[in-house]
Amino acid sequence: MLTDARRAARTGPDGELIPLTKQDRTLWDQKQITEGIALLTATLPKGSVGPYQLQAAVAAVHDEAPRAEDTDWPQILRCTIC
Repeated sequence: MLTDARRAARTGPDGELIPLTKQDRTLWDQKQITEGIALLTATLPKGSVGPYQLQAAVAAVHDEAPRAEDTDWPQILRCTIC
């Protein structure tokens, strides 16, 4: 859900891929982001973290940043070394 929320911004008019750093974040689906973060927040404390939970956590950090340069890279690093 957190990755799918960025679907509209991922490709250009000719189907070319647009890197995360160049995506128009106003095209991201904020409702999906809000719902995905709520689900992730509710489930992470309930058990072991697997690869899908880790991917969702990293996507959430990207989704929460208003601009690419605002990405909380230390938080992503903490996610990947757990």
